[in-house]
Amino acid sequence: MKVYQLLNKISKFFSLRFFHAGLPISYYIFNRIFNKKIINKNIKNKNLQDFYKNGFVKLDINFKNEVELIKKNIAFVNHDEKRQSYKINENIRDQFKVMLLNKLKPLISDLQDYYNSNVVISNVLAWRTNYADELEAKKNMIYANHYHNDGYLVTYFKIFINLMDIDENDGPLHIVYKNKTKQFFKLANYKNQTNYDDIENDKLIYKNVGKEGDTFLFSSSECMHKAGVPIKHRDTMEVVFIANTNKSLKTENIDIFEKNDDFVMSTTKPYTLIKVFRTLISHLSYKKKLST
Repeated sequence: MKVYQLLNKISKFFSLRFFHAGLPISYYIFNRIFNKKIINKNIKNKNLQDFYKNGFVKLDINFKNEVELIKKNIAFVNHDEKRQSYKINENIRDQFKVMLLNKLKPLISDLQDYYNSNVVISNVLAWRTNYADELEAKKNMIYANHYHNDGYLVTYFKIFINLMDIDENDGPLHIVYKNKTKQFFKLANYKNQTNYDDIENDKLIYKNVGKEGDTFLFSSSECMHKAGVPIKHRDTMEVVFIANTNKSLKTENIDIFEKNDDFVMSTTKPYTLIKVFRTLISHLSYKKKLST
């Protein structure tokens, strides 16, 4: 194990114990300051008001028509795994990107006001989650059906689009309300992502059930969450957003069908304390410029 990996593991241990967050302490502190000093809590958009309070919200946007196009033009990349990735056919990518951006344009504008940052889509992924024995999946980490935080700064967030109707039997995403994390830790006796008691509590945990084309925005670094286990399968599309300080960067100029790991990691997953600090200062400076 490398030194930075050991330090990260120790940092996450103390963060879980004292702050109820499965993140490095530096990320937790960044997120707290960002929420207090940068995020616009007075945003008029009701969806984003709920997003700030809970860490997630079902949006008033539906992609049923776009989903019908996608389902006719996707194919599995890997056929024999519990989580199968889809690849979108190249001949409809430009068309789908235009449809996606046109529908999300008002939301992206509001997100930029909310984050006091430039907001772009970094990548779009689609996959199928297949049935697996729940205990085996949790023990062997077959897929993310264990409560965890995504290891990013709060400037990394997602929209999920249902590629099918999803009910309780289809293994919906389970999300802990951001403002009820402490209660969840106590009731679930949460120690880490492999050591906790499974609980069912609608007041603490939201299940993302819904119709084909429904959209769901959530902050995966702030909210404890896990994948549900479907009886058969669940098809989902993920749209990843990055709040950044490069004003000239536009989604139109990004190949959103690539992972774009370098961009995502450099803006939302800094590996040293100095880089975390510099990222925070960059966002504080960007907000200051916006207000002058």
